[in-house]
Amino acid sequence: MSCNRLIVANHIDPSLLKQPDQRTFTQRVFWLLEEGDVVIVSSEPDRLFLKHVCGYLGISDDSLTFILVGQSENEGRVFEPRALLEPLFLHKLEDYAEHCTELVSLWPSVQVAELAQCLGIEHVYPGSAFFSQGGAAFANSKSSFRVLAASAEVPIPKGGVCQTQEELPDRIQWLLKGADGVMVKQSHNGAGAGCAVISKGSHLVPRTAGSIWTNDLGELEDSMESLWHWSSVAGRFPVVVEELCLGYRTVWFEFESRDDGVALRAIGGLEYEAGKMVREHTPLQWDVHPVGLEKARIDAHRLASSYHAIGYRGYLSADGLINDDGDYVFTEMNARIGGSLPIYGGVWERVVHAGQSVDRYVVQHLSPNHWPNLATEELLRRLDSAGLLYDQESRTGAVLGIPPLREIGNGSFLLIIVAMDAEDQNQLFSRIETALGAS
Repeated sequence: MSCNRLIVANHIDPSLLKQPDQRTFTQRVFWLLEEGDVVIVSSEPDRLFLKHVCGYLGISDDSLTFILVGQSENEGRVFEPRALLEPLFLHKLEDYAEHCTELVSLWPSVQVAELAQCLGIEHVYPGSAFFSQGGAAFANSKSSFRVLAASAEVPIPKGGVCQTQEELPDRIQWLLKGADGVMVKQSHNGAGAGCAVISKGSHLVPRTAGSIWTNDLGELEDSMESLWHWSSVAGRFPVVVEELCLGYRTVWFEFESRDDGVALRAIGGLEYEAGKMVREHTPLQWDVHPVGLEKARIDAHRLASSYHAIGYRGYLSADGLINDDGDYVFTEMNARIGGSLPIYGGVWERVVHAGQSVDRYVVQHLSPNHWPNLATEELLRRLDSAGLLYDQESRTGAVLGIPPLREIGNGSFLLIIVAMDAEDQNQLFSRIETALGAS
């Protein structure tokens, strides 16, 4: 059996964050596939979505091999990393491993590194030694991030890391003496879901996890036990407490960490509504202070180099905040294949940009809750009938970033719009809402 690459379509380990269903989000890896790849999945892929993606990438879906990893307890809803090491499963992979040129995983768990060791392919899994010792958990922790950022001397929000419940009110009250708001963060979560805001004024935007409004710092004492229980996941992880930065926008700098060093791959922006990430775009379209952005890029590179120095290999996305004056801070590092790589590494580089001038930009939307709960076939049919699917000649239109999963309900899929400019993107989005019956 031939095998170009072995792809593990997993997500964050259940030991770090409990998620009810990962099936649709892990399929973002399809935008990174190449001819002849062997893909390890927890459940059967959405074949219509796969054909949709492969058609734009110019590869044959028949050339791909999908192998189901055992998931008896959760029926494949969540990728169980320990199942990678089952003897029968390892035996199934032996023939593919013999010709494997690269091992890629969305989340570099300990078990993926152990899989590489069992199959004798550590040499095609960069960072294997680092990941085998729990490196992914360390590199993706928001509390670890503050340590590495401080050592790299890059700016971060004022604050610190709490190891105990007793430290939490002390640090919050200390920050609130000089700030309008404080953000409390879980060590492991994302897209705004792992944050809570404590504010002196109710004008601040609440986060998904909820918010606490107070004018009396003494009132916080009654909330600390439940806040600590949530933010530390019942005492399992440290908790980050930092000053809330108002008047800033979120930008990201994505790097690739290889044995020979760190290289910038893309820059983009994130947009939030009510604390939930709803849009992501690249290349960066905002009118950002040019000197501040360049300084932030240099600091982001230095930060990524710190992760490279401790043994991390793979993609790194440094999230930062920047305001109109060019002031900036960094808030976290995503040391894994996240939502950005399929946008710029798949849609942008392989479909849109491919040999063309840089005259387009790409925006990824989380489907709003008011959009109808459609199956992939009907969703693609409506977009196609309205002439809104991406067109190779005009180099504008929409593709699916991840497929819908009707049993999850509304807001379950990602839609990627390729546009000439912001006005064109807004018009396309409005037409899509009409085509889907959402307007």
